[in-house]
Amino acid sequence: MFRRALTIAAFAAVACSDGTGPTGLNGIVSFTFTGGGGGSWSVSAAAPGPGSAGTSSNMTAGVQDAESGMTVVMAFKALGGDTGDMLIIGINRLTVGSSPVASDCDPEGDVPCSGLIFAMSFNGNGDLAGQWCTLTTGSLVISEITTTRIVGTFSGTGECYDEANDDLSVFTITNGTFNVALVSNPTA
Repeated sequence: MFRRALTIAAFAAVACSDGTGPTGLNGIVSFTFTGGGGGSWSVSAAAPGPGSAGTSSNMTAGVQDAESGMTVVMAFKALGGDTGDMLIIGINRLTVGSSPVASDCDPEGDVPCSGLIFAMSFNGNGDLAGQWCTLTTGSLVISEITTTRIVGTFSGTGECYDEANDDLSVFTITNGTFNVALVSNPTA
């Protein structure tokens, strides 16, 4: 699903480069977390546009896939040196409402489910991160959706895996919010 969502987002961004697509492409994603170092995390950025792929720029975006019934919210915070923090929220719904986190959900996988992955110091090659954090319980909420924006909240508990130290820690997210451009909509 995630790979398909990224493809949809990339094509939508290119297709909208003529100014006929969604307006107000800026968005913000933020949350507070414990585990994996803990702290507050926030990124305010635009949806990716033509030629903006990669790990050197911040980005936020929401995409929907009518075939799978999934909404995906993505955020990337560039840290320099081709690394960054990456957040992927997969919500198994296309409409306003709440979806519980599925403990075995892989939002990057091919099975529709509700879950969250937070990769800290992600290397951009898609294979390494300083910490891989996932939720195993919690709630992912879409509170508003239009043809151009998606707004919601998220919270929950799970675990972080520290690759360098081969260590697991409890991971908790509170006060999670997103308000991002919806760059693909199943009814558009």
